[in-house]
Amino acid sequence: MNAGRAFVAGMLGGALVSLLLWSAQGGFAVPVSLAVFFGTLVGLEPFATSTAIVGQAMFLALAGAIGVLYAWGFERLTHLADVRVGAVFGIVHAAVAGLMLPVVSLVHPLIPETLAPVGPYMIGLGAEGVSAFIFLHLLYGGTVGSIYAPAISRRRMTTAM
Repeated sequence: MNAGRAFVAGMLGGALVSLLLWSAQGGFAVPVSLAVFFGTLVGLEPFATSTAIVGQAMFLALAGAIGVLYAWGFERLTHLADVRVGAVFGIVHAAVAGLMLPVVSLVHPLIPETLAPVGPYMIGLGAEGVSAFIFLHLLYGGTVGSIYAPAISRRRMTTAM
């Protein structure tokens, strides 16, 4: 397994998710900031620039670590990585993460006083929230799968020789 490539793939997938969420805050119905969520999770002041920077770094590190888990699955379970396989992994990821959201809300110091709980699968944000949650996990998985794909292709070529 190429853990370095997997970590970078996860970070790039996470950066794409963050960029889309950030751009959606302007007028779209998904008012979620992962940077603020993660930054305030460790007790930083809501909506401060430093909170957003620390929170974004935390999210990208987590996204990188999850990318390594995806790579483990590509290597051990499917023996293949591409956009489609990554998107299927994204569905599994969304199913698990969606169930964990209420648990994280229970331990977050600012939910519900300052930040609104989003509920499982972001259902508290309505159909747009659930759709965005699923779409962003599919996008993340597809991104990780497409970036990690060459690592598996090279391994296949070297083991076939």
